[in-house]
Amino acid sequence: EGELNDFQRAQLLEIRDIKAFGEEIGLKPTQNYDTVAKDWNRTNWILSACPPLSFQPKTWWFPIVGEVPYLGFFNRKGADRLQGKLESQGYEVYRRVAGAYSTLGWFRDPILLPMLEWDTCQLADTVLHEMVHSTLWIPGSVKFNESFANFVGEEAAFRYLRNRYGADAPVYLDAIQRKEDSDQWRTVLVELYADLDEVYKNRTFSKAEKQSRKAALLSSLRKRVAGVEFHDTARFLKMATGTWNNARIMQYRTYNHNR
Repeated sequence: EGELNDFQRAQLLEIRDIKAFGEEIGLKPTQNYDTVAKDWNRTNWILSACPPLSFQPKTWWFPIVGEVPYLGFFNRKGADRLQGKLESQGYEVYRRVAGAYSTLGWFRDPILLPMLEWDTCQLADTVLHEMVHSTLWIPGSVKFNESFANFVGEEAAFRYLRNRYGADAPVYLDAIQRKEDSDQWRTVLVELYADLDEVYKNRTFSKAEKQSRKAALLSSLRKRVAGVEFHDTARFLKMATGTWNNARIMQYRTYNHNR
């Protein structure tokens, strides 16, 4: 810990408290996030893929975990190689950076240094989300697993903040506003997903017409966001301006199924 600054050391204590709270509410005790990977300087990449006119994801199968619609990489070259291969096969690909990772309790997952720079809400949400995975993981049911962990982890994080800091604390009130924004954003994306899915499943549309309608719907995302009242509108307008495709929307739905 000598190499860590005061804020980072305080965050380590926060993680210890978050884990203890998770155990208090019934989540499985684990040895995850008990150590710090001080020399870890790699980026974690998560990659998913979808056909251009369908939300049927490309999947991979692994022992214990089962079928999953994404792959994780600690090596940029490996992620680049697979992305190129999938795109050459006609898939749309989405790649994002993950701030943490979980082996579902099979190994002692370390705290990555960037995690110690997060705010308390994000830290609590992530640690409790991964504790939920260690508590319950149904092989081959990624949509349920991720959505369940998202819901329970988020609710547990709010309870932790309220119990630890109080219902009038700025950190808790800020988390409430961020959740309200996230709920609005979720609604926008769910509606976009439904509109696109309707186009893809319409047998009267030609392939060209589906592609045209798809482009128009994806282009409408920023306008949809602008029509919603957010606490932090600029943040979501920026997100809506980025590159969107089926793979990105599908990955979002994996973490927010039936929400």
